[in-house]
Amino acid sequence: MPERPVEESPQETVADAAPAVRKLTARDVDEAGLLLARAFFDYPMITWLMPDDAHRRIALPIFMSVSVRWGLLMNEVFGIGDPLSGVAIWAPPGMASVDLDPADAIVHYREAATAMGAEAEARYDRFLAEQHAVRDREMGLRTWYLAWLGVDRAQQRSGAGASLLQDMFARLDPIGDDTYLETEKAANVPYYRRHQFEVISEGAISSGGPPFWTMRRNPGR
Repeated sequence: MPERPVEESPQETVADAAPAVRKLTARDVDEAGLLLARAFFDYPMITWLMPDDAHRRIALPIFMSVSVRWGLLMNEVFGIGDPLSGVAIWAPPGMASVDLDPADAIVHYREAATAMGAEAEARYDRFLAEQHAVRDREMGLRTWYLAWLGVDRAQQRSGAGASLLQDMFARLDPIGDDTYLETEKAANVPYYRRHQFEVISEGAISSGGPPFWTMRRNPGR
């Protein structure tokens, strides 16, 4: 499944009187996929997968819609605003690397792979294999995985991303569950530190892939 955080404004804060966070449903797939495609258009991992801008404009909304449908299988996709200004996709403990749709009847990953092309798909497969190995070492039994967090470009610094994070923390902090993410954008590291995430490790994807940082937020610290 496509899994990746995060495209955020490094200076974003929770805005006063922010719209309520809501769970998304199947009817939100297209809107959420388009929003994430806009938010992540220049994201280092995405541009490494699909360097050509014209190709990326066509393929990325399909790729992101697959990610939304994957999150919906776990009932853990959240949005803020109407129309949407931000989207967060989470995986509950133990679910981050599980293939929930082996027949591809719901997620439609093959449609995204066709749009991406063979070269991008091969890079993505290598990326997932290397990231999964790191994730399997670092994630705990009670750790939620932040697969994607994106804020529409027109809504940067509006507090949408911070509101989506705080909504999940309000659910998880009382029961002591950790949260975990990976990012391939250096500017995201201080942003997540402000939300109490700590860097666990850093590295780079092989064969010229992007650098990455893994981060965990432990509510007990």
